[in-house]
Amino acid sequence: MNGDQGVIFRDIPIVAYPPFKLRSSLIDKDPVIWVHLIEYYITLFQKLIDIYASRDEKLSVKSQQQLFEFLKTYLGETAEESIKIFSLGSINPDIISNSKILKLYVFEFVKRVNLINLQFNGETIWNFVKVYSKLSVLNDKKKSFPVTLELVRKLVDGSLKSKLNYNSDNISLITTLQKYLENLIGSGKFNKFDLETLSLLLGQYVHNTKENNHKPVIVNNKNNNNRKNFNEVFK
Repeated sequence: MNGDQGVIFRDIPIVAYPPFKLRSSLIDKDPVIWVHLIEYYITLFQKLIDIYASRDEKLSVKSQQQLFEFLKTYLGETAEESIKIFSLGSINPDIISNSKILKLYVFEFVKRVNLINLQFNGETIWNFVKVYSKLSVLNDKKKSFPVTLELVRKLVDGSLKSKLNYNSDNISLITTLQKYLENLIGSGKFNKFDLETLSLLLGQYVHNTKENNHKPVIVNNKNNNNRKNFNEVFK
């Protein structure tokens, strides 16, 4: 019997995530349009979470391909935002708020499906780590979609079981990530942000705080066992 018998395939157009220059232009000239587009993406991922959790619905092949491409672009662009300068329009509170909400919904979706089922390559895995390792330091762990370093590590090492019961659970992507980082370092493109991210991922990250007169302090990792286990594998 066909496992997809009775399943409804949803053909949902997924608008490509705009590149930096276009986003910067929208933020500068008409931030309202960008606010609405982010809201569209938030609604999209709310819908995708429901579809992937359903036994009666699946994305069409075309929509799935668009989704994979969106995630690849979104994570790449978002990872690069920290080293680029937007116009003053980027301080728009709706843009800041909705951008954070979108990050959380994307993380929740990825967490439910897992990295390998979304066909993440080494570059996309690293961009995912860069975006969410940084967010884990700033994120309120009490919110509906907590982002923690422990969850980021578990997604990379394959120890976080998908809620969707995929057969590809427990497959580590550490080797894939290692090879990508080796190539990145070898090409001379491994920058300060990459170093900070790797240090944070391995539990060795230090940052400055106003409370400590801007002196370096170690980020408190509550789950030391998980960090040690991850470091043992990431050699």
